[in-house]
Amino acid sequence: MKKSVELVVKTECQLGEGPSWDDRTNTLYFLDLIGNRIYYYDIAKDTLDFMDVGQNTGCAVPCEKGGLIAGLQNGVYYIDPHQKKMELLVQPERGISGNRFNDGKCDAAGRLWAGTMSKTLDTGYGDYIPRGSLYCIDTDMSVSKRLSYVTISNGLAWSKDNRTMYYIDTPTKKLTAFDFDLTTGAITGRRTAIDFSKYSGQPDGMCIDSEDRLWIAFFGESMLRYCDPQSGEVLEEVLFPVLNVTCAAFGGDDLKDLYVTTGNIDTPMDQYPLAGSVFKIRTEVPGMPLCRFGKK
Repeated sequence: MKKSVELVVKTECQLGEGPSWDDRTNTLYFLDLIGNRIYYYDIAKDTLDFMDVGQNTGCAVPCEKGGLIAGLQNGVYYIDPHQKKMELLVQPERGISGNRFNDGKCDAAGRLWAGTMSKTLDTGYGDYIPRGSLYCIDTDMSVSKRLSYVTISNGLAWSKDNRTMYYIDTPTKKLTAFDFDLTTGAITGRRTAIDFSKYSGQPDGMCIDSEDRLWIAFFGESMLRYCDPQSGEVLEEVLFPVLNVTCAAFGGDDLKDLYVTTGNIDTPMDQYPLAGSVFKIRTEVPGMPLCRFGKK
């Protein structure tokens, strides 16, 4: 059955990204990465607000203690968007002015995983040189570099049993899998789960459901794909009324609402007037609950 795409909130995000659902407050957080904004949308009240953080924002994830942990252009911050306050926590790439943080998520142990990329690729054009890295920021703010020579660090997800981590470095056009140790955060056994080279779009952000299948956004192709990383199959495709689909996150009371961010960068707005907005589809399989930063 073809899924219905519903407009949730009309925004004009240049590069909408990083949706995350906080079930404690029924709030959907999302970003305009290039617009330097963190948005928060109260579903019940149908109210939208934002905080301008003054620099590019790659990811923002709810914390156990409240507020958000966010990867910005020059470091990792604690942010309280409601009070409009921010505090620098750590700078994994101090002195590397040409990079910024991109996508990031927390694992089940409460650690933040966030990757970096060169700002020359903000528009999707430029030299695809692997200048970025993937970092793990532990709950005590200790930082470890887990991958080097990354070009555009993007989607992250973990299997239900926490034994596999999935990762996307966009220009490779591959879904990469690792064996994952939840206790130590170690990743080993790197392998390709799915090769997307036959598609015109670029794999971007993703999320995982309770059956260990992935919803992956494809930038530049108007597409969200439902993928089985075990078989390598693409099980379903959902077409959106925008060119650049960027990321997805589960929310709602039953975790069957899939919220999808988009961007209007390099988009002919006369053809795609809703580009940069947030959309929603309903799924048959619920998603996995959000992992927040910090110890429970």
